[in-house]
Amino acid sequence: MVVESFHGSPCGSDYDAEENVSEIAITHFISKMNIHVNDVNYGAFMETYRQLHHHVSWSQMFQIRYQLLHIQKNGLFNAHKNLLKKLNLICASYGDILPLAPCAPTTHPPSMYVEPLMYTGARPPETRLEQLAQELYNIMQEHTPNGEPMLN
Repeated sequence: MVVESFHGSPCGSDYDAEENVSEIAITHFISKMNIHVNDVNYGAFMETYRQLHHHVSWSQMFQIRYQLLHIQKNGLFNAHKNLLKKLNLICASYGDILPLAPCAPTTHPPSMYVEPLMYTGARPPETRLEQLAQELYNIMQEHTPNGEPMLN
């Protein structure tokens, strides 16, 4: 015959002390001796535990999915920003043949993408180069914060 003794933490009443020691004994029997306690609440407890586990799993899956989408969004945002910067540099470097020129920033907050450009050609454009410049200018304006495309 094996006799085991259990010691709980100090409590304010005899009832609380008995509950404390009983909880320790039950925990010991469940974990060390592979005893299963199937009380009145066990079915409801296991159903609640199963649902909790299910929802925690879904929550973790959605958190991972959100993190992946956030990384993907940042990658697309940076690619968009880099494309606009490259397009702006091309437009500025061909300022000798295209009627596009850098201009002073507006009173709006400065664009985080590119330096502002200004179309300096005829309105409406008369030559093919002016049409190309207007199209490039419109692309830059449509895809830059606070940008407004030029209408014919």
